[in-house]
Amino acid sequence: MMLRYNRDLYTKTALLKASYHFTDSFYIHLDMDDANYLVDITTKAGPENPDIEGLFSNELLAQVTREIVVEQTKHVRELLLGRAFSSTIIEDDIQGGCAHASVSELPPPPAAQDENNIFKDWFLDHEG
Repeated sequence: MMLRYNRDLYTKTALLKASYHFTDSFYIHLDMDDANYLVDITTKAGPENPDIEGLFSNELLAQVTREIVVEQTKHVRELLLGRAFSSTIIEDDIQGGCAHASVSELPPPPAAQDENNIFKDWFLDHEG
């Protein structure tokens, strides 16, 4: 079965991801012409699936939508990850701001084997 998808509407990455999703049950051959991606789908075993065109189209649409969401939420994810990994920022109550601690000032992390200490904030346990 040969399917055509407009190259202006779908990205190559979305097409590859959608194709990979079906490789367990189908052989997928990809090509393109001037305006379209060409997708040739052949079943590996058993009868042809009459719904494969709709299933593939839906998966391609889902992949394009994921790309859009990733792009739209990029800055929020960067902020969240930056905040999560900013463990060297310690609250400075005297000035009301944040101070950066040097590595020598930081308390040692709790032992990984001690389950009681894994979920504790080790900055609070070692305040002076």
